[in-house]
Amino acid sequence: MTNVNDIMLDFDALINYAQQGNITPEVRNIFMNNAVESLYKQRLGLPEQYDMATSVSKIAYARTKKIHVDLLPYRKREKIIISDAEFIPVADLPEDLYYETGVKYYTVVKMDDGKSIAELNRCKCSPVADEVATPEYKKFVGTMELVEEDKWASRVNSTIIKKAIYLSFNDGWKLNFPIKKPSYIEIEYLKRPTKAIWAFTVVNDVEVYDAANSVNVEFDDMLRGEIVARMVKEYGKYTDDPNSVQYGQNNINSGS
Repeated sequence: MTNVNDIMLDFDALINYAQQGNITPEVRNIFMNNAVESLYKQRLGLPEQYDMATSVSKIAYARTKKIHVDLLPYRKREKIIISDAEFIPVADLPEDLYYETGVKYYTVVKMDDGKSIAELNRCKCSPVADEVATPEYKKFVGTMELVEEDKWASRVNSTIIKKAIYLSFNDGWKLNFPIKKPSYIEIEYLKRPTKAIWAFTVVNDVEVYDAANSVNVEFDDMLRGEIVARMVKEYGKYTDDPNSVQYGQNNINSGS
């Protein structure tokens, strides 16, 4: 967590705010949130930052399947009860979902349902230890696979590959469970950054930091410099100051 007042103090010092004084707290909050979102996307690899030696991105979750350590404050998981085995409306998905990193599904079957148990074992589902409601039932967990639209029909109709799949749309997720409808799914995802707010009160015509009504940035304080550098770059564009733009970009490039 990074205190928004510390961010603003650093930013004000770099742009010499005492003499400039030409931006409102509302505009500075916009700069701060734009900077946070820029850093968030860079750490996720969206847009990708390319390593010229290999022509591939140095940070790109889509390729590496590794969450950058700086994004740990944004990692979450949530269970969703499955009422429709073919579709989850967007209203049932987490409101703060930005990028799913894994989806698991949980299926409960009777102990004497040998056919379902055998099929779940074949699809590489695993029994969940110590989570059986009664001795008559057994719970299995499996991993759902994201399948793009051009491959969806062939996967659904495949007689060989029997694996649960999903495909995301603007209004929800399309689902296919080849064995039986699960009890629920669990989504592991990166949440959207919470909007940071530097709140203030006015004392003797001076804006004074209001800690009680402020909302801090979720990134670790070690990344404060990278946030401020992006704010300085935004400020440079806002005021048509090429020196500030260059300073901010140099610090972004160097990761300082």
